[in-house]
Amino acid sequence: MPTVIDPAYGPFGPPAELPTLGLPHTVWEPAGEEGLVGQTRVLIAEDAPAVRHALADLLASEPSLDLVGVAEDAVEAIELARLERPDLVLIDVKMPGGGGARAVREILQYSPATLVLALSAHADESTVLEMLAAGAVDYILKGAPAGEILSAIAQWRPPASEWRNPRFPVGQ
Repeated sequence: MPTVIDPAYGPFGPPAELPTLGLPHTVWEPAGEEGLVGQTRVLIAEDAPAVRHALADLLASEPSLDLVGVAEDAVEAIELARLERPDLVLIDVKMPGGGGARAVREILQYSPATLVLALSAHADESTVLEMLAAGAVDYILKGAPAGEILSAIAQWRPPASEWRNPRFPVGQ
């Protein structure tokens, strides 16, 4: 019978089976699967291809960020967040598949530690409040300068004491 590898943990199995080499377990926590120590794992959810590509290029230019997925609609965003458990999601408010608010609620069900930043061309109060009520922690207008987007991400970046590796969850 072939060996079944749980995709959440990889070939090593759950954390109890990880070799510790006598070191504190936190040695395994700070990095993403491909990322560097201390990188913030980010997922982009945006239906407009030009905006999606511009955001991906912006995040790729920042060494402290690790782009773990790009979604074109709410359904794909929810699924990628469930699989990747990113630290942060940049999500469009008005998108196919049920919209940003639905996606935020479901992402937070699967990955409660994930922070969600809403990204929208709509600045009306009801849209902002809807996203914040769904669980977004911040609201950024499309067209904001790159530095403003990176500052918003940095503001919500988890402190070093909370870095975690979603492949090897500990105490979560």
